[in-house]
Amino acid sequence: MIINPAERRDAGTYRVQITEEATGKTVLESPLMHLLPPDLYSTPLPGQISERCCLCSKVWDEPPVLLPGRAIFDYVTQVLRCKGSSAIQDPVHQSLEAPVSDVDLSISCSANGERSVRCSSNGDSPQYSWSLDGRPLGEADADLSSDNQTLLLRGDVTGQLTCSVRNHVSSTHTTRLMELCSGLDSMCDATQDAACYGALGGPVYLQLIEDTRGCELKFYHENKRAFTFRKNKPVFHDEFNTPSVLQRWQFVPDNGTMIINPAESRDAGTYRVVITASSGTSVGQHTVQLTIEAPLSDVDLSISCSANGERSVRCSSNGDSPQFSWSLDGRPLGEADADVSSDNQTLLLRGDVTGQLTCSVRNHVSSTHTTPLLFGCSGGISPVFISVWLAEIIILTSLLVGGYYLYIRNRTSHTPGGGADAVTPHWSRGGAAPDYSFIPHPRISSINAGLDSMCDATQDAACYGALGGPVYLQLMRNTRGHKLSLYYNKRRDAGTYRVQITESTGRGVKHTVQLTIEAPVSSVDLSISSSANGERSVRCSSTGDSPQYSWSLDGRPLGEADADLSSDNQTILLRGDVTGQLTCSVRNHVSSTHTTRLMDLCSGGISPVFISVWLAEIIILTSLLVGGYYLYIRNRTSHTPDQDVELTLTSTSRRRTPEEVQMQ
Repeated sequence: MIINPAERRDAGTYRVQITEEATGKTVLESPLMHLLPPDLYSTPLPGQISERCCLCSKVWDEPPVLLPGRAIFDYVTQVLRCKGSSAIQDPVHQSLEAPVSDVDLSISCSANGERSVRCSSNGDSPQYSWSLDGRPLGEADADLSSDNQTLLLRGDVTGQLTCSVRNHVSSTHTTRLMELCSGLDSMCDATQDAACYGALGGPVYLQLIEDTRGCELKFYHENKRAFTFRKNKPVFHDEFNTPSVLQRWQFVPDNGTMIINPAESRDAGTYRVVITASSGTSVGQHTVQLTIEAPLSDVDLSISCSANGERSVRCSSNGDSPQFSWSLDGRPLGEADADVSSDNQTLLLRGDVTGQLTCSVRNHVSSTHTTPLLFGCSGGISPVFISVWLAEIIILTSLLVGGYYLYIRNRTSHTPGGGADAVTPHWSRGGAAPDYSFIPHPRISSINAGLDSMCDATQDAACYGALGGPVYLQLMRNTRGHKLSLYYNKRRDAGTYRVQITESTGRGVKHTVQLTIEAPVSSVDLSISSSANGERSVRCSSTGDSPQYSWSLDGRPLGEADADLSSDNQTILLRGDVTGQLTCSVRNHVSSTHTTRLMDLCSGGISPVFISVWLAEIIILTSLLVGGYYLYIRNRTSHTPDQDVELTLTSTSRRRTPEEVQMQ
């Protein structure tokens, strides 16, 4: 008895009756439910016994062998002795559950930067659990709702947040990188007198009333009636009943929220909310003061040095009403470190203070910051310093031009010619029945080596394909006696596909395939920069979609003792005297690549010996240039013929004149 695939109508109470063929005598009648969970169908293990298979082991002296995918009970091959009719239990009832799938994580930000995360999934009776960076989410990280489906992250909690969903028959999860909010979504509780702030160009949510049932609401802006909510319908008035306002203003009766998107400067002002019952009785009124601010952007930090080595630092940013604060190496800046101006925008660093200086800027709707590395001032620019820098610029420019020439030459010599072999797609029915159909007709371009993408799409799946390479989606395992239809509503290859499989009996199943096309990663570039104090910063970059970076040193993973990594793993700051073979690996869902560079120590600054060596090199190079030019001019002059040559006759014979020739 095989039920595949199981449907909800298959659930219920089953009874098995075994009768001898020869005598027709009933040998055994016992409750049995022959429904295997979906996870056992996918991994059949002969001999495995599960309580969920609904075979009451108390009835038998020896439980039967469970053969998933085949008959669970076979009287011919299994000799089973019943303890007696008194031991037969009541019929067993089995419920079928739809497996959980398609976990979705939605994130919303409030005006004060709080982040609310909600996890949802398809399927029956889902149970939710959370983890952060591989560990269970604790009370110090977030507040959880009673159903564990929604959480409110605390403070500046960031990292890899995972929502796991399970029920009795399946489990799945999704992971998202949590970062701080940008602050452009502004939400405000305006159910009482309140001062609210909105971001210019972003949406503003004003909750005017918690429950609109049985209530009428009037909304005024600067004593002008904007709209009236009556009989579950908002009606806008006068200058607010224009396309420019109606396209941006929306009142949602379900939660009593007024949405302004996008917010403009003219939306700022004083709003008055008047609430009355449907009977005409006044419920109350309150006032909302709305301020629209331009969000902050791109913090700029300018550092200037005086002749005596003092350093003045000024922080600036675009946006309305910026508020500035400072920290040094992660701690608040103290009076022993610097003198701060009255507006906190400029500071004068004391003595030899160095380290990671952070300027943080915020207003009511957004926040941002920048962190440069501070060094001591040189105390002035000397002629020797200028000479060394000029020489370095000349040499580096020469190296850059030469390197670029070699790069172009090497790239040209390795560029393959046209005429690549084309691969012609061949579509076959594979012995399917005549009613087999395939919709639509996908495009197959030439196959690139290493870009083949294969995906099991016989159930709900998320598949990835390489841009420019072939994608193979296995939609079903057996086409005999089935009709297959594939639907999608986009002209591009990426998108959501719906697969419908219909048996010859007319019963069908459906599943969804989400196909994402990504450009493969390639051309990994490793750039290394050294600071004056010898610290080395290494940045890895690559072309392609959604690259993920990882590092290793001499074949082992890079640890915290070796370097500090940025949040996106793209940049590292090497510690101390760390050296060796540094490898940056880059991957996405469809490809991977890497590059390796030998890391040496930096020189650590400009010393007198360094300056002397550079000056000697400049003198030698100049002497060679002048000497070579002199030899070139001298050699050219010795091989140039004179233009005027005077010939002197040494013979005593005299040439006759023309007159003498004629006389003869």
